[in-house]
Amino acid sequence: MTTKTTREMTYDPSQIEAYLNVLGLDAKSSMIPTSANLHRLVEANITHIPYENLFIHYNSHPMSMEYKVLLDRMLGTDGRGAGRGSYCMGLNGVFGQVLSVT
Repeated sequence: MTTKTTREMTYDPSQIEAYLNVLGLDAKSSMIPTSANLHRLVEANITHIPYENLFIHYNSHPMSMEYKVLLDRMLGTDGRGAGRGSYCMGLNGVFGQVLSVT
């Protein structure tokens, strides 16, 4: 027996658009599921959002792994200034959530 679960949408369309703007991509054309768009999304994600791991070593507060908090950090909407990156779990978690929207 298969159980069907509903998955809550983590990001709203305006957040997805803001994320794609940070990547330098157009929201409408970039989210069409094609292999060329996937390649562009991966390349833009790697080149536009920095990999950062100093935060986990030199901060006295634990880094949240909640997807909404991570996206706010990357977009710079967390009240701490310009967008920042994350380490592998944060970067890939947010990217996976964005891809799941398509």
